Amino acid sequence: LRDDHVELTLCLDPLMPPASAAPSPAMHRLAIPMMRTKRGKEVRLIVGDAAPVTTPADPALFKLLAAARSAWQAMLAAGDTLLADVAQAQGYRPEQFTMLLRLATLAPCIVTAIVEGRQPVMLNRQRLATIGHLPKDWGEQRAALGFG
Repeated sequence: LRDDHVELTLCLDPLMPPASAAPSPAMHRLAIPMMRTKRGKEVRLIVGDAAPVTTPADPALFKLLAAARSAWQAMLAAGDTLLADVAQAQGYRPEQFTMLLRLATLAPCIVTAIVEGRQPVMLNRQRLATIGHLPKDWGEQRAALGFG
C-alpha cells in the first residue's frame, strides 16, 4: 500500500498449464491507482482508474453549510456591530466566524451539489473548512473545489 497506489504481485504459475511451466516462477506486478479520503473518523480507500465523481451525502458538510448560513444571517442582523462581537455572541472565535462567512458565499450550484451528494470525493468538511483562499468568482470556486 503506497500513498497513491496499491501494488499487487501475482504468481502466475498455478494458472499456467503444466507443460508451459517455466524454470523460475512467472510473476506479474500490478500498480492500481488509489486515493485516501477522510470523513470525520472514517478513512476510505478509493481504488481504481480514477476517483469517483461523487460520494454519498455528507452530514458534516450539511452542518458546516448550515453554520455558514447562520453566521451570514447573524452578521446581516448585527448591522454595524464589529465582527468579533458578533462572532463571540454566536459562540465562535473571530477566525472561525470569518471562515463561515467565506463559505456563505459558495456558488449555489456547489451548495446544491453538496446537498444532493454530488460533491467530489475529496471535498469533505475538513477540506472545505480549511481552504485558505476561496475565490469570489463562482466559476473559480467550482475549479478550486474540484467540480471541474
